Amino acid sequence: MKKARKTAALALSLSFIMGVSGCSGIPFLGNKANDAVKDAITSYMDNITKAKIDKAAKSIAESDDDDEDELLFAARYDSISDSNVIDVIDAFLSTTEYEITDVEADEKKEEGSAKLEISVADLDAVAEDLDEDADIDDLIDAISECEDKVDDKIKLSLILDDDEWLIESGSDVDVADFYFNAL
Repeated sequence: MKKARKTAALALSLSFIMGVSGCSGIPFLGNKANDAVKDAITSYMDNITKAKIDKAAKSIAESDDDDEDELLFAARYDSISDSNVIDVIDAFLSTTEYEITDVEADEKKEEGSAKLEISVADLDAVAEDLDEDADIDDLIDAISECEDKVDDKIKLSLILDDDEWLIESGSDVDVADFYFNAL
């Protein structure tokens, strides 16, 4: 009889918790908004890693600030005509490793945030290890095989726009700065 009471009490407690929290507050049941924010950042970073800059730009909320729009346009590399430069940049971007942590999303406020822990090949270490007579293929191989990393932690802010989580304009500048400084 005691076992039946304990089971009933546990069942009632769980149903109460799930009812009050709407299931989303229970860690093992997940949080759809947090998952959506993480998915948006993953899509953005995967596109950067694959050098799909135009696709990555679609993950960024539009801004009324012309300076930021000009910065994003200037950061695009699709106007580079030297295929060797493109190959080196692609090799560098492909060394990106990242982890998304501390995800918080509030659909009612239409805002979210997360911490992006990001690293890429340390090009200074690549340059130190490269022979003087190395060619472009040697450079690309050295970048791809580099174990020394430059890393940073960036807080990203997101907004919910028409049921789509987008990286807030300004947070993308922090990511671009990381890459430019690593170069």
